[in-house]
Amino acid sequence: MTQPPEDQLKVLWQGQEMETTPMSVDAIRARAARFTKRRHWGFLFGLVLILAEIVIFGRYALILPGTAARVGMLAILVGLGWMIARFSLLAPRRFPDAKASGESILEYHRTELKRTRETFGSLLVMVGPVLLGMVIFVVGATVTFPRHGFLNALPIMALIALWLVGAWWIVRRGERKRQLKLAELEATRVERD
Repeated sequence: MTQPPEDQLKVLWQGQEMETTPMSVDAIRARAARFTKRRHWGFLFGLVLILAEIVIFGRYALILPGTAARVGMLAILVGLGWMIARFSLLAPRRFPDAKASGESILEYHRTELKRTRETFGSLLVMVGPVLLGMVIFVVGATVTFPRHGFLNALPIMALIALWLVGAWWIVRRGERKRQLKLAELEATRVERD
């Protein structure tokens, strides 16, 4: 006599390893805390970097001899202000308190991972005004100093092109890593007491 189909499936799958082992709430909390701490330090580093650029370009806006070059520097400063406004939207949110359940910590981590999604287009929206300011500056410097302006502009334009290619590669790589972390997070189960 044969067993009913449900019992056959039960016998077949009994003793099989589970696809994911459940994680304790403490392990989930530690993993989410590491991610949040890295994001927090990365955010602070980016903010300090932008503020340093404001100081540097602000100084050049005051001392450059040509009006067109100064206008370019002022456009860069406006672009850096735009970057701070956009960048502040990416600030990490407050980590859940010690009483939070494993599910709520997982949801917090998942939400933060989704918030970190970055595309090359969104990066260009953030830095676009700065790049436009750089182009205005280069054109202004070329007009002000026509003899050496073009030769002086070549390294700046080459660095902008190199930065664009590097940023595209970094964004692609970061998105792949983020997708892997999201998939790993979706497979995580909270250990039951």
